[in-house]
Amino acid sequence: MKNTGKWILVFSALFLLFGHFTVHAEKVGKTVQDCLKNPDACEKDADMNVPSGGSAEQAGITGWEILKTVLVLFLVLGLLFLFLRWLQKRNMRVFSSGAIKHLGGINVGMNRSVQLIQLGKSILVIGVGENVQLLKEVKDEKEVEELLRRHEPVPFQPDFKNLLQKWKDSRTEKEDPDRSPPSFSGMLKRTLEEAARRRKEVLQDEEKGNRDP
Repeated sequence: MKNTGKWILVFSALFLLFGHFTVHAEKVGKTVQDCLKNPDACEKDADMNVPSGGSAEQAGITGWEILKTVLVLFLVLGLLFLFLRWLQKRNMRVFSSGAIKHLGGINVGMNRSVQLIQLGKSILVIGVGENVQLLKEVKDEKEVEELLRRHEPVPFQPDFKNLLQKWKDSRTEKEDPDRSPPSFSGMLKRTLEEAARRRKEVLQDEEKGNRDP
């Protein structure tokens, strides 16, 4: 059904673009021999073939031409939207393989980044640089749901209710930044800070154990 709708849009656009072109057949003038025999008749035909200034001024852009242009513009935008949706789904299939799904990442330096990988019901925080290292494994259900919810794509045409809710959230964030929900990058930064803190504690415990006799 989706493919049928796409083809209907394509054929409609082609019909609007090329379906209403009119072809005007020009009359064949007299030959050179006829003009030599009767010059007066050729001059009369030439005067009749010259368009008058009034008719040229009357020819212009009609309302149908404007409407057709607007319809074609909407059809092109619709086709572009369908193509972007198809490309997005294709990229999601490329980065998804069974229970493994790439959620995104952030650059933290030259040729260094932190990536989030969903593995089943848990999320792996992986550091990519000279080597690949597991920084943290998120297993808490609430934190996993929050990360997945933040990763969901924004709808192309949100309804009025969603727009109103976003407007209220933006006002709440300006009035009280502490009450505003954390963003995806904020949650990732908090996760990295927590992983670094735990790693530092482990190193300190190891150093303390080595110093004790």
